Amino acid sequence: MLDFNLETYAPYWHRGRPAITATHDDHLRALAGKTLARTWLLWDVADDTWFADGPVLLDFDGEQVEIGHVRVARVIPGERGVPGGSG
Repeated sequence: MLDFNLETYAPYWHRGRPAITATHDDHLRALAGKTLARTWLLWDVADDTWFADGPVLLDFDGEQVEIGHVRVARVIPGERGVPGGSG
């Protein structure tokens, strides 16, 4: 997975909502009602676009939440719905 050459960046990847809530439910519930103070994302200056593969950071009054995703499979129309395959 992507680490963006940052020594301290070590995301723990979850697959699906049940895995996320099992690990982070209490923390996410505690954010309810807090003010979203700052956001950060990676911006490609040359293309003037958001770098969609990078994490998005949310700061709720000092409580940081990092959100990222990685596309692990693609469904190719016309290939009978098999990711990356023809059969």
